[in-house]
Formats: sequence, structure tokens, C-alpha cells
Amino acid sequence: MSYIDLHNHSFYSDGTYSPKEILQMAQEEQVSVLAITDHNELKGTEILMELAKNTDIQCVTGVEIDCTEFGRNIHMLGYNFDLENEQFREFVTANRVLLDVANRDFVEMIAKQDTRVSLEDYDNYEYDRRLGGWRAIHYFVERGVAGDLDESFDLFFKGDFSYEDISFFGVKRVIDEIHQAHGKAIIAHPGRVFKDLNDAEFEEILRKLVMLGIDGIECYYPKHTEKQAEICLKICEIFNLFVTSGSDCHGTFETTKIGQMKTVPSQVKINFDIER
Repeated sequence: MSYIDLHNHSFYSDGTYSPKEILQMAQEEQVSVLAITDHNELKGTEILMELAKNTDIQCVTGVEIDCTEFGRNIHMLGYNFDLENEQFREFVTANRVLLDVANRDFVEMIAKQDTRVSLEDYDNYEYDRRLGGWRAIHYFVERGVAGDLDESFDLFFKGDFSYEDISFFGVKRVIDEIHQAHGKAIIAHPGRVFKDLNDAEFEEILRKLVMLGIDGIECYYPKHTEKQAEICLKICEIFNLFVTSGSDCHGTFETTKIGQMKTVPSQVKINFDIER
């Protein structure tokens, strides 16, 4: 049996594994179609595509891009785009800068309350990428502002930090950028983003995203309820959209594993020129 996993993160964003380790684990878990989709970062997928040339695993270029719509932080998965497309590379980098600036602003805010941290110190701080997560949460732990990573997370998300406040581009702009790079735009884990909506509201928001131009939906996802997956599949069937599956594995930083969904080729619809 072979499986499909199109949503994984390397240590080039917030995972703990290298692209080589992800590829090796995919082989061990009988994953035959694979993508690394780092947050606003292309290095991981670049390396994977080179490594995959020597294996029998089909790999596609991937990235997960932050965007803002309906007052929410939405993640858009870009697949099978041209890695050499300079406009797209610049766009992804610009989105990453927005996230980095937001983290620096938050550190600066905390520094006004706690002398153990400063913006200058943070700018010079380096951490082991194999720990997963991102630089700022480890910085607060190492400087004693937070006792552990859970406290550091709380410092962010129970405080004044919000992804919704970051001026990410809207969904349509992100889709347009993916398309001009000859890729496909797939909405990531909508059941997680819109988990507070009832079934009717969830279906309606998916229909609105279809109108904005998405090419597909990540229907199979570890945290989707059976009903959420059913609604996602229904929308894909109605509008003839791609159906994808992903574990959203972040290595040892979280509990999900590569190939965890055990989704087989017959369950998905991903024939988007996979041999680019």
C-alpha cells in the first residue's frame, strides 16, 4: 500500500526534521507522494526536490503561505509551482518578513516590561532549529521570561500577539501569486481555521473561498472531524476541486507523524501535472 502526504514541515520553518530525514521517514511509512510545505519559506522544498531525484517517491514543490480573510489568519498551500519563478520567490520572502517583523515588534513590547530581553539581544540570538517552533518562543524561554515552551506560547497567544493583526495579503492575492508561478492553491486545514463555525456556516465559508479562486481543499487532515471532512469533500465534488491530504507533521515538536492519515491515491484528486 502507498500513501499520500502533502503537508509536512522541515526545520527551515517550524519543524524538527531536515528534508533528508522527512524523505527517509516517508519511505519508511510507505508514502509515495510527498511535499514539504514550510511556512513562508522555500528552502526545504528546494532541497527535497533535489533529493527526490534519486528515489521512487513523487515529490511536488510546496509552501504554506499566511494570508488574511474574513478576519482570520488563513493558510494557503501552494503546490507544483515553478521554483525558479522570481516573482513568486520574492512574494514568499516578503510574507516571511511580515511575520518576522511582527515577532520583533512583540519582543520589543515585552522588553518594555522585562529587562531580561531586548530587541538588540533578540536580533543577535540564535537557536537550534531542530527544537522546532520558531525563534521568539525559544528566546523567551532561554532568557527566563517563560518557564517552558507552553508558557512562551501563552505569552504570545494569551497576550497582545495575534496573527489576525499582521497585514498579510488577502486570499485572492495569494492565489494569484501561486497561479502566476504555475502552481495550484489549496486551502489548508479549513476545519481547524473555522472550528468555531457550525456545519452550515462552515460550508458557506468554503463556498466563499471557492469564489475567491482556490483550486482545492485539504480535506483529509488529522484534526478534521468526520463531518468537516464530509463537507470539504462535498464542496470539492460540486465545484470539481482538487482533494488533498496532509499530516501537518512538525517532527517531534508535535504529535502528528508523516503519513499518519494513511490516505491512499484513490481517496484524493491531485493530478495537477505532478511531473513538473
